[in-house]
Amino acid sequence: MRVPAPGGWASLGRLAGSLRSAGYTPEEVDLVLVTHLHSDHVGGLTTQDGNRVFPNAEVYVAKAESDFWLSPEIAAKRRRMRNRSSRVRKPSQRLISRR
Repeated sequence: MRVPAPGGWASLGRLAGSLRSAGYTPEEVDLVLVTHLHSDHVGGLTTQDGNRVFPNAEVYVAKAESDFWLSPEIAAKRRRMRNRSSRVRKPSQRLISRR
């Protein structure tokens, strides 16, 4: 199933509910292709308690993108910025398959 993920803060965390409204469950999603690792695009891949929203999905992102955003330097900047907004949820590194 191909589901375009809406971007932007207004839609953050609403994709699973929208899928259910359309008659699908998050468990039916088996592949997530991430264009880039900005928090408004990947922040909804995990719940507030760290569980996967799409438990049966493989999540892919370009290696160059993951190498940059998951680098130690950027991770340090992310930690400093995390305190600025409680709405941002960091993507779990274990969810991302590097290719």
